[in-house]
Amino acid sequence: MNLFIKKLFFIGIVIATFLGTYSLFVEPYSLTTTKYRINIPSLSGLKIIFASDFHIGPYFFEQWRLQKIITAINRENADIVILGGDYVKGHRKESSMSIDNIAASLSKIKSQSGIFAVLGNHDSYYGKDEVKASLSAHGIN
Repeated sequence: MNLFIKKLFFIGIVIATFLGTYSLFVEPYSLTTTKYRINIPSLSGLKIIFASDFHIGPYFFEQWRLQKIITAINRENADIVILGGDYVKGHRKESSMSIDNIAASLSKIKSQSGIFAVLGNHDSYYGKDEVKASLSAHGIN
């Protein structure tokens, strides 16, 4: 193998390692918030929080990540909180924290007028009836 091919192969390995590390250990634990002002007079003064794509895995540090999300939501003192689905992770139940534990944590979200939820595709893989029942049992509409 000539030297150029070896260097190119090495660079490819370094890039793949960096991207793999970032996608597994950095990006899933970053929290991005964006604020929008909507100019609709009938909604003036109403603060709505939308949060989605939680993808909570089965590992012990995922509870910390979920709590970090809940703390960020509660810090905003929302009138309404809308949860956009994908509470669970993966395509199998073993890939996720139990929905009952997730729903119990999400029920600690504070909102003046309620918490409203829809399901995502990962919630369907887990079992949409079970996810809906658990959210409902913890006071999430």
